[in-house]
Amino acid sequence: MKKTAVSFLIIYFAFSAHLSFAQEDIYKQIKTLYDNCDKKETPGGFAAAVIKDGKVIFKKAYGFSNQENNIAFTTATVADYASVSKQFTGFAIAKLITEGKLQLDDDIRSYIPEMPDFGETITIKHLLYHTSGIRDWVGLVKISGRYLEDVITDDFIMKLFLNQKELNFKPGERFQYSNTGYFLLANIISRITGQSFREWTNENIFKPLQMNSTHFSDDYSEIIFNRAVSYKKDINGNFINTPGNLEGYGSSSLFSTLDDMIKWVLNFGSKEIADTVVWNMMLKPCILNNGQKVDYGFGLDLGERFGLKSFGHGGSWSGYLSQVTFYPEIKLASVLIANRNPSGVYVDEKMVKLIMNNKEIQKKSDAKVEVSDPQEVVVDQSLLQLYEGVYKFKDFIFIAEKVDDHLVMHLPWGEECYKVYPESNERFFIKGADLGFSFLRDSNEKVNHMIYHWKGSDWPPALKMDSDLSGFRDIQDLCGIYTSHELKTSYTLKIQNNHLIATHMQNESVWLIRIDKDHYTGTKWWFKDLIVIRDENERITGFRVYADSENIQNLKFEKE
Repeated sequence: MKKTAVSFLIIYFAFSAHLSFAQEDIYKQIKTLYDNCDKKETPGGFAAAVIKDGKVIFKKAYGFSNQENNIAFTTATVADYASVSKQFTGFAIAKLITEGKLQLDDDIRSYIPEMPDFGETITIKHLLYHTSGIRDWVGLVKISGRYLEDVITDDFIMKLFLNQKELNFKPGERFQYSNTGYFLLANIISRITGQSFREWTNENIFKPLQMNSTHFSDDYSEIIFNRAVSYKKDINGNFINTPGNLEGYGSSSLFSTLDDMIKWVLNFGSKEIADTVVWNMMLKPCILNNGQKVDYGFGLDLGERFGLKSFGHGGSWSGYLSQVTFYPEIKLASVLIANRNPSGVYVDEKMVKLIMNNKEIQKKSDAKVEVSDPQEVVVDQSLLQLYEGVYKFKDFIFIAEKVDDHLVMHLPWGEECYKVYPESNERFFIKGADLGFSFLRDSNEKVNHMIYHWKGSDWPPALKMDSDLSGFRDIQDLCGIYTSHELKTSYTLKIQNNHLIATHMQNESVWLIRIDKDHYTGTKWWFKDLIVIRDENERITGFRVYADSENIQNLKFEKE
């Protein structure tokens, strides 16, 4: 009997040691993935965690929460999780439904009677699933003339919504991401419960889970201890301090730590704060009016990643970036929070394959991939001016601009620019990336095309658009002042150096590029397309604006 017991203990401790070594090995491999993302020369930092089978198998922070004062980013650093907020709002709605306090098919007018009459019924379900057709407040704020770094209060967001006259589309017909919907859900929760959204979530989620450093910010000026400063790239590719003064709770404005978010992940699906029916409701996908399924739940992206079922959500605001993802089939989850945008630290694909014991992927993941840049040469500055312009590919547009003594490339509605370096008079590259651009000339030596090189492949040449308007007779008719009564703001269209631009008293000017007679594309994401409105006599009476991602459509401006 004693011999058997001793044998059992030997086997037990040997097996335990094997597990311990295996877990340590996995930790080291995951650590290598994230270590390779720790760019010492880049301001800011990040923290990441991996949870497997209900246990935290990796947790680590890198870089700085405050670069100026050399304050390290830790797992207890507070940062803005932005749109990760939406799953908490979705949880709140699901819980209130199970308590009989509202229903998915409730008309939101019964809770917000002062809302505009759009001629359509908008329900709680429409807000949850981004199928309401309500315009996104983020784009509306920007078009109205404010910078996203400005103070944006909950009162201002509500005023923007209440002043809208049209929807993007009929409710239930399409899925179109709208932060306004989740902001309104938080407002409805407050009206139903008699508590502020912050109070309700504190009482029903954060305190029970001991998420003691987590809250929805409803006061942009409050002091948040241990908060990370946020950093993002400017037009020249340099990182800058970018403040977040937002009260967009419900859709955004969730401040938390990696340590606290781990508690949410560990308790997702547990009965600690809700019955199983609540969690199941959150994972129910959207169904459009035509019966089509959309992989979106209650504030959660549903679907597949890397061949596995997954659900979760990402977030981005100012310089903050976040991601919380669950892989239920293998009982795996990951959490990421960063205070620099772009962060370059999303390694889930390698991590998932590593966990699934793909040796080949492990080997590739452990090695940091180095890109060998071409030799940089010096070119005449006059060449850079020749290459400036707008280049149209089949599905998108690139803009080349000379900034100081170098060339930068960017999408017309993108804020991120890429500095390119010459490897010859015609070909340029981006450092640290396997991509570049070549400029072509016609028989008269005029630059007429651009080729995009990416990972050894060449895209079909992009045509250089003629943005010089000197040859268009009717362009003067387009000039003038245009006002949006929904936003109570005006833009002036005018010609400057033979280019059409839209100017605003506060906002950045928008360079407008002619696509056809009444269609222009803008150089800002919030002014992506401009469609001219004409009366029966072909006189220009206004225009409509469309934002990137189509979450602002048909926003009307009338000519004065």
